[in-house]
Amino acid sequence: MKIIITDLTRFANKDIVCIAGINPETNECIRPMPYIQKPSCQKLNILPGAIIEGNFTPRACTAPHNEDRNRAKLKFFGPCTSGEFKT
Repeated sequence: MKIIITDLTRFANKDIVCIAGINPETNECIRPMPYIQKPSCQKLNILPGAIIEGNFTPRACTAPHNEDRNRAKLKFFGPCTSGEFKT
């Protein structure tokens, strides 16, 4: 599945980053878990507007984060267009 990254959140622990994105086919919000290590985030070029591809599988979660998904095999797919990001 591909998602368009919409959000990056840094924490007091500067070694990890929380990301979230939208599946452009379903408009579903996906928050890959666990948090991504900063070097992996940089290596994958993860910024708002980046398209990443990976395996995002459901996980047991509770409100407010019902969008949480386990992640595996993340790959940078390229940047989205401004139109895709706006949509």
